Amino acid sequence: MSLDWEKGLQALKGGHSRLILDKSALQSCDIDAQFASVEGQSHRWDYLIERTCDASDLRSGAGVEVHPASTGEVSVMIAKKQWAANKCATEEPDLRITKWHWAATQAGVKFTKNTSYARRLAQNGIEFPCKVVTKL
Repeated sequence: MSLDWEKGLQALKGGHSRLILDKSALQSCDIDAQFASVEGQSHRWDYLIERTCDASDLRSGAGVEVHPASTGEVSVMIAKKQWAANKCATEEPDLRITKWHWAATQAGVKFTKNTSYARRLAQNGIEFPCKVVTKL
């Protein structure tokens, strides 16, 4: 199974594209939806966004997950990121995801940057939760 991509941020559902202020996306992929029928019980990441492709065909991008940002969700987010990183390695081996963004839902972020929860996210390569993603 190869990933299906859409132009710009068109793969983002509903109002999720409003959470991305950086409009430099070349294409986006709803990786969650693409694997929902075959991996329904997995912790799946929402979106992959490709932002550059250089002359040597090196592709880079970011992952974005729209999810409630509470302490009880940190382990879930880590599992989702690991799942997505594994999918990228097999489905899009030439795509390098350089940032993994956690876009908090309307409830906001329920913990601070100086906590063990924030450290766990950082150790696993996930950005601290934010209300909007300013830079992919």
